[in-house]
Amino acid sequence: MKTLLTSLFLALAFTASAQDKFVPTAEELAKYLPALKAGDKAPALSGKDTLGIVIDMAQYKGSYIVVDFWATWCGDCRREIPALKALYEEVKDMRPNGYDMQWLSFSFDFQPVAWKNMLRKERFPWPQISNLKKTREDPTFKNWQLNWIPAFFVIDPDGVVCGTAITADGLRKEIERLVTFE
Repeated sequence: MKTLLTSLFLALAFTASAQDKFVPTAEELAKYLPALKAGDKAPALSGKDTLGIVIDMAQYKGSYIVVDFWATWCGDCRREIPALKALYEEVKDMRPNGYDMQWLSFSFDFQPVAWKNMLRKERFPWPQISNLKKTREDPTFKNWQLNWIPAFFVIDPDGVVCGTAITADGLRKEIERLVTFE
């Protein structure tokens, strides 16, 4: 029994170690990127915050908007949170091309308690909204042509997509690109 447990432990450790070293290629990442691309008009987006107040992305028109799609049940989303929060702190006061930059997160959570608990725990410094519907029930997933979450978009002041990413590092590159072309 001890040998079996040791073998199982070693197999799990090797598997976890191998997963940590996996770095997907650009081609592998590309299949998960949203189908919306730079130059496409961003679809409408609205949802309620934890107090039930409706927040609509249209409120931010005239600013660059970083839109983050995620869910508490999504392991990849949870892993990106520390890097995303660090990125926010670095860029929150940037004014690409003289425009403010706003952040807005949309969650595909359908269990209000899980969503609110995660928000309490993480204390995101930017607005968080949800329709509290599963992805297949919420038209947002289809309207934004998502293939995967997390998914990040940078929307220009006119409501046009100017960048997409599925990692905080990818989002960083999209934001850096904005600043580079000022």
